[in-house]
Amino acid sequence: MPNKQSKKLMAQKQPEKFEFEAKIMNIALKDLERENKLPAGYLTELRMSGSDWDFIVKIGLVLEALVARSVALEMGRPLTYKKLNNETHHDRLMLAYEKGLVDKVELRMLKTIAELRNAFVHRLENLTRSLREYFIDLSASRQKQIASSILAAGVPGKLGKSKDIRAMSDFPEDFRITVLSALFPTLLNLGYGHEQKQREKQYVEWRLKQERRYGSALPPRVDGYLADRLMVMDLISKRVEPRQSGSNNA
Repeated sequence: MPNKQSKKLMAQKQPEKFEFEAKIMNIALKDLERENKLPAGYLTELRMSGSDWDFIVKIGLVLEALVARSVALEMGRPLTYKKLNNETHHDRLMLAYEKGLVDKVELRMLKTIAELRNAFVHRLENLTRSLREYFIDLSASRQKQIASSILAAGVPGKLGKSKDIRAMSDFPEDFRITVLSALFPTLLNLGYGHEQKQREKQYVEWRLKQERRYGSALPPRVDGYLADRLMVMDLISKRVEPRQSGSNNA
């Protein structure tokens, strides 16, 4: 449980303008922790890490593991993990992009976070230094490249803020929550993407089977697996029952 000091730190690092986004993220990230057998609070408490060193190291480790797992599941071949262990994180990111697991914007963001993590943690003095201090010491062009690549990601139309002048200027101050907001959809996709694809594949196969039973094309799908399944089953029952009663009367 967070103590008073960590709660105070959380309030400082989670300004009011991010309050709604943070609440939504907490719910989904808790599910992601359970699904991927991460310690409770590993992702949700990253904003409250004691230092920026902890934050960037932990988020980097999670990303490397999720990318490797997603690529391994997508390739679906024996010994894939062993092969991936011999690849660099950059190589695995490129594989994830080639397999359609991340798009161009996400790839650029993930590469930038990996570069930033490596540059930051390989300097011993950064153990007690903030990412804000590190960031403002970089050249103006590098600052802009890092901020724009991270702010460009996130939920389209909601968190993609690379052209938002205020978001760009606030980036050093809002670093942790901005990175988590940008990473949020990518984390969910990498954490659940393979399972969602498999579920969709199975559902499409089930629907095709029901269509053959129905004897003609089914109506377009409605939103939600359950709602669509109920609609299909209702159509099938109405089509099949008259046939059965007719054969009984004969």
